Amino acid sequence: MRFDRNIQNVIKRIVMAYNAKTIKQAADLMNVTASVIGNRIHRNSFPHDLVLTCIIDIGVNPQWLCTGEGEPNINGLKTEKKLIEVSAETL
Repeated sequence: MRFDRNIQNVIKRIVMAYNAKTIKQAADLMNVTASVIGNRIHRNSFPHDLVLTCIIDIGVNPQWLCTGEGEPNINGLKTEKKLIEVSAETL
């Protein structure tokens, strides 16, 4: 697995996994300060501990979180869209 070297992308996926609108909201949900996340971005340091916390808390796909590849599987559910066709007679 090739990790995403753009730490901001990894952080964005963490924020998305927590269904947060801001880094501060995600940080609060992870019980860390926003400055912890800000320091990772500033230092371009891969946030291993935050990734593990997110995987444990949310059940997100580690490959998606670290690389952006694959399905997020947030809360263990596939996020792909599927069309279900139902006839009018069935209803």
